[in-house]
Amino acid sequence: MRKIKGGSGGFTLIELMIAVAIVGILAAIAYPSYLDYVRKSRRSDALSALSSTQLAQEKWRANNIAYGTVAEIRGLSNLKDGNASSDDDCPTGKVCSPDDFYAMSVQRTITTPRDSCGLDTNAPSGTAYAIKATGQNGQQNDTGCAAICVDQTGTFYPANCVSR
Repeated sequence: MRKIKGGSGGFTLIELMIAVAIVGILAAIAYPSYLDYVRKSRRSDALSALSSTQLAQEKWRANNIAYGTVAEIRGLSNLKDGNASSDDDCPTGKVCSPDDFYAMSVQRTITTPRDSCGLDTNAPSGTAYAIKATGQNGQQNDTGCAAICVDQTGTFYPANCVSR
C-alpha cells in the first residue's frame, strides 16, 4: 500500500466549525433586516384597505346623511369579515384587510384628545371620519407603524409609514 503525503484532502473539524460560525454570524445580521423588509412590504395591505375603505366611505356618504361604520361599508370595499368561514386568518368579530395583516376600524365621530394616529379631534359625525388599520398576524411588531390611519382629508398617519 502506498501512503499519500500531506493528508487526506478533506476538511478538518476546526475548518468546519469556522465555516458554521461565519454562516451563523451572517444569518444573525441578515434575519432582522429581512423581517423589517417583510413588515414594510406588508404595509401595502393596510394602504390598500385604507384606500378602499376611504372610497367606500365617500360612496356611502353620497347616499346617506352620515359616514358609515365599518360594518355598513364593508360590502362596498375589499375588506374581509372575520365571521365568514373562508377568512381563516381574520379573527371572529373583526373586519380585516385583504391579506389579514391588519384589523380595520372606523370612527365617524372623532374624539378628544388626539389619538395615536394624530387625527383631528372634535369633528361631528357626518362630516368627518377616521379609518384605522391595526397590525395583526405579525404586523403588530412593526415598530412605529403598528397602526396606520387616514382621515376624511386623505391624510395618512404616521406619514413615515406611507411611501408613495
